[in-house]
Formats: sequence, C-alpha cells, structure tokens
Amino acid sequence: MTSQPPTDPFSAFGVGRRPDSALAEMVQHLGPGLTDHRGLIDLPALTVLFDDIGGVPFFFAEEGSSVQARLSMSMSDRPAVDEVLEAAAELVMNSGDFGATAVTVTGDRGRPLCFGSA
Repeated sequence: MTSQPPTDPFSAFGVGRRPDSALAEMVQHLGPGLTDHRGLIDLPALTVLFDDIGGVPFFFAEEGSSVQARLSMSMSDRPAVDEVLEAAAELVMNSGDFGATAVTVTGDRGRPLCFGSA
C-alpha cells in the first residue's frame, strides 16, 4: 500500500487543530519529511504553522479575510524531528483595516521554540 502525496500545505507540513483547542491554537506534527539537508528541523519547517496561526485572531476579530504582509520569526531552540509543536496567537493591535498578532510556538512540555509577529 502506498501513501498519497499531500494535496495542501497543511497536510504536507503536518499542521492542524485539535478538536478541543481554542480558536487561535494549532499544532504541528513534525517528522523526517520536514528535515533539512542535515536531517534537522529548522525555521523554514515552521513557517506554514506560523503564517496560518498568525492571521487567525485578526480574521475572527474582523470577520473577514486577512493577508499576511510581514512575518518576523525568531527560533530559540531546535525541535526534535518527532516533536509535536503547539502554536498560539494573540491580537495585539487592531486599527480596523490592519492588525498585528504575537505568535508563540512551543515544543514538548511547553518549551519555548519560536516567537514573532504577523
């Protein structure tokens, strides 16, 4: 039996939501398919998770579409290849047409991995 190739960025990068999660929380299941040429998980592997969760609070505050113009990400530690990440975002500025969110990505046991703004 062969597995089907992913059809969207969420399935390709293991990004989704838990059924019991809050509105602005998502998870990412890492794996060997997300490693770089050194076999390590690095910042690019987290960008789909970061980009999507970054727009969620503004989207629901305005009840409309949102476009990410800029992302700023800093990673303090490298996650393990088999780690499950959790991401949360908070709306920190909203001027009606524009907004900014603070994004936090944590690893096992709440270990801080990545922080930034969208």
